[in-house]
Amino acid sequence: MQLITALFHPEKYPELAAKKWWKPVIYILFWTFFVTAVVNFINISVNGIEKEELKEKIPEFQIQDGVLQIEGGVYEFADEEYSLHIVANTDISEFAAEDIKGEGIQEVYITKDKMDVYLLGEKYSTFPISMFAAEGLTKEALVEFIYISAWIVSVLLIVFEGLAFFLQTLMYVLTTSFIADIVAKYMGKRIAFGKLFKSGIYASTFGVLCQLFQLWHILRGVEYEPTVFYYLSYFFTIIYMVRVVIKWKDEKTEI
Repeated sequence: MQLITALFHPEKYPELAAKKWWKPVIYILFWTFFVTAVVNFINISVNGIEKEELKEKIPEFQIQDGVLQIEGGVYEFADEEYSLHIVANTDISEFAAEDIKGEGIQEVYITKDKMDVYLLGEKYSTFPISMFAAEGLTKEALVEFIYISAWIVSVLLIVFEGLAFFLQTLMYVLTTSFIADIVAKYMGKRIAFGKLFKSGIYASTFGVLCQLFQLWHILRGVEYEPTVFYYLSYFFTIIYMVRVVIKWKDEKTEI
């Protein structure tokens, strides 16, 4: 299994480095997305929106002739993580540009005749209230709609965050490969840079898994600087790469 070899047998990296390029890339792509998904899903499970919370927070409302009316006319809700922000004002037909805060991951702005959904500060979609009227919208159905949309947004964020984490990992693999190349040349050993880079992908495994320590923060509320995990990943990748070069330095042939 590549994971076991990557973590515990760096002396076998020449075998892994001999694989075609797509194999180590798929390997690290899987682990970066795995870590991103685990961290985010546990975060959602622990800190995410609950249906009962939404049901308690959303006021009573009714739709007449395609116009929404809510109790009190004005309503606002934001969860603790500010991942979901709902603002409603059924006395107006349009929110002014300055009223769109763009601070939450998902924001919903509701007027008397439409619902605008924003993702990361950008308008994603608009739903006319008449559409909900035609469906006979109830409070329970609205809670279900918001709850499901919040999960969809969370999955989309996992994809974007996973891609960002993957590119970040490749960047520090590239940097550590340059460092390993310098170390190898200092030791008088010639190692093909492509082999070093592929080895670096496997050497980054422990560093990538270190990101799971974020779960401690998520579950226990421990304060930390997010960059700690980045530098920790960097540190362990360098350690593994230096170990690889030291293991290979006595070999007679170019790797």
